[in-house]
Amino acid sequence: MADQDARTPSTKRFHIVLIPGFAGFDALGQLEYYGGVTPLFQTWQPRNQVLHYFDNFPTAAVATRAARLQSYLAKRIARGEISVSDDVILVGHSTGGLDIRWLLWNLHHRHEPILVDGGAKVEPGWILKCVRRVVFLSVPHWGTNIADWVHAQRLSREAVVDALCAAVAGSQVLLLDRIESSIAGGAARLTGAELLWAVQDALSEANEHIGKPSPMRRAEAQEAASQLGLYLRHMASDFRAIDDLTSRRPRPGKPESPAHFDRGERKEELKLEHEIEFRSYVTLGKRPFRFEPGRPAPPWELAKPWTYPENH
Repeated sequence: MADQDARTPSTKRFHIVLIPGFAGFDALGQLEYYGGVTPLFQTWQPRNQVLHYFDNFPTAAVATRAARLQSYLAKRIARGEISVSDDVILVGHSTGGLDIRWLLWNLHHRHEPILVDGGAKVEPGWILKCVRRVVFLSVPHWGTNIADWVHAQRLSREAVVDALCAAVAGSQVLLLDRIESSIAGGAARLTGAELLWAVQDALSEANEHIGKPSPMRRAEAQEAASQLGLYLRHMASDFRAIDDLTSRRPRPGKPESPAHFDRGERKEELKLEHEIEFRSYVTLGKRPFRFEPGRPAPPWELAKPWTYPENH
């Protein structure tokens, strides 16, 4: 790695890294988080541009997700896929934007090298030198009150995820029926209907009896089943992204998410990243709940549809 500058290619490359948001994935079954992006990228007739689809943990804490992103970039540099003379453009959607902010914050404060691939060293400054642009897409920089509500519904949320995990190991037909009803009910409000559709699609992909039987089809089904199982286990073991997305710091002490930086920390953050060009895009929509702003979120019970937020 020490000789990287000596073997830097003469043509600079631009690496666009897409970082998914909460519950995000690269692909789950046949559902793609970045569906349609590659054809659009091809219309640009890219020459020195490289598109990277980063597959992060779905609901882990922002610090954990940022550490995974750091390892991903460090490995690309250590392996020569990204040269220190290249430009890296990080594009974060939703929680992915907080992952980027936490990554840059930690890289600026880190002094020891990052070890990858059994001992290869990558200096934090090498990654910072590469990151030239950051794009935020609908990122809750100050947290979101929707996360406040989901955070308050911990037991119900855990019940939904646990039920999916248990059913994946059992009857797929039974689970598909459950998901059909859940999409029309309250489970979709806690986990997102898109997530349930993705699980449903992945289960169909994991059924080796769907489609023409062949060794390849069997292998694909086994892969889809293992990916879905791992995805749900991640959700069951670490759902702390919700804590990191709340509009108020959930615990005393130092912040564990950029959404909970105070004004002084935000000023320091801007000074540290003055050499990086930022763009931020927001989306606007109507409030998803009927209860009045400022009121506490009403109790939500899985077995009582009349308690679902849409009814308040």
